[in-house]
Amino acid sequence: MSEELARLFHDTYERLAPEYGYNTREDTKQFDPESANGKLMIAVCSEVMAKQQVKINRLRSLVSAAWDAGCAYTVGSHENFQQTHPDKQEWMSKNAWETDQ
Repeated sequence: MSEELARLFHDTYERLAPEYGYNTREDTKQFDPESANGKLMIAVCSEVMAKQQVKINRLRSLVSAAWDAGCAYTVGSHENFQQTHPDKQEWMSKNAWETDQ
């Protein structure tokens, strides 16, 4: 996943650079995961993703805890969220909030 993000970041950076009047180096125009530059980008992306994952996990826990506590959440016509969506696992999965439970 880190290499995929590094490649996406690199390709986007290369594509946008001219719009900002920046000329990238010829020797790094193509992403090479084996080069020093490529390895650095992968390492940076890995650390950034790990820090973001901590935040995502905290938020996931809050959503799950609110659900478990029976937190009323209004949806459109002021229905109780749990009545509208009785299966936490199914709802969280559909909304990219995978749970361990």
